[in-house]
Amino acid sequence: MTTFQAIVLGVLQGVTELFPISSLGHTVIYPNLFGWSNIVSWQSQSESPWLAFVVMLHVGSAVGLLVYFWKTWVDIVIAFFRTLRKG
Repeated sequence: MTTFQAIVLGVLQGVTELFPISSLGHTVIYPNLFGWSNIVSWQSQSESPWLAFVVMLHVGSAVGLLVYFWKTWVDIVIAFFRTLRKG
């Protein structure tokens, strides 16, 4: 996989993660549509690091969302503990 291909798939993952469409499906379908045969053959190998790459794409999306919405997460956690204290 080239750096360009990884960046394209990462951007695609980031853009489609918040929409009600399969971002994982895009990372599988787009290499076929773009004719990236090196990735297509890499996906089907039994000892391929493809799964780790896709998981890291999702982890990156999750970290990005946590960073972007950090104030909201803090408010949610504070509200949770206030609710526990009030009973």
